[in-house]
Amino acid sequence: MYCANCNSLIEKGTKFCQNCGIGISKSSLISKPEKSIEKNFNSRQPSSNHSIKTEETPEAYMQKTDIKSTDEAQSMLSRLKITFWAVAISLLTLNVITELSSSLSNEFAYLFIALYFGVLIYFVFYCMTVLKAVNLPRTSAFWCVFFAPFGWFYLYPLMANPLKIILGKLPVPSSEEAQEKNRKARISKRKFYIRFWIIAGVLVLLYILTIVVVALII
Repeated sequence: MYCANCNSLIEKGTKFCQNCGIGISKSSLISKPEKSIEKNFNSRQPSSNHSIKTEETPEAYMQKTDIKSTDEAQSMLSRLKITFWAVAISLLTLNVITELSSSLSNEFAYLFIALYFGVLIYFVFYCMTVLKAVNLPRTSAFWCVFFAPFGWFYLYPLMANPLKIILGKLPVPSSEEAQEKNRKARISKRKFYIRFWIIAGVLVLLYILTIVVVALII
């Protein structure tokens, strides 16, 4: 015999169903469970007319990072803005000082250059800290410094957007959007490396040709 509630096989002399726990009586037993099994199985299938969507919350998104609270995310975002402005202003000031180096004392120029590199080093290591906290590759910080200041336009949203998602300022991306974004990021990164090595190879080749031509002329 079979349980009418869950269609499990009932052994003789059993008072309760071992699967669902219902009391066994004549009315709770059936001899042919095929139809009820098919009915229960079909009832457990999701309807084809309705797709189940689960929207992720900022709290669930934060669990995928190393950030513990929204206060920490807000602090990181504020320091990130200050750090970027500090580097940008110091870079512009360095350019001005370079133009006026002839009219300035060497001590002052050297002092500001040292200050600029100090800010730049702090900028790199703080960016690495944020990238690690949001589980992004930390090598991006070094690449963006080499291609400064244009690389900063790529680096800032890379770090700021996850923080804004945690703070609720940006919508949480769906799993499909995240997969598509990761796919595009991999393609873009591959293209970047290909272009980089092509340009580097051309520059090295031109440098070697220049040395050869100068040697032949001399």
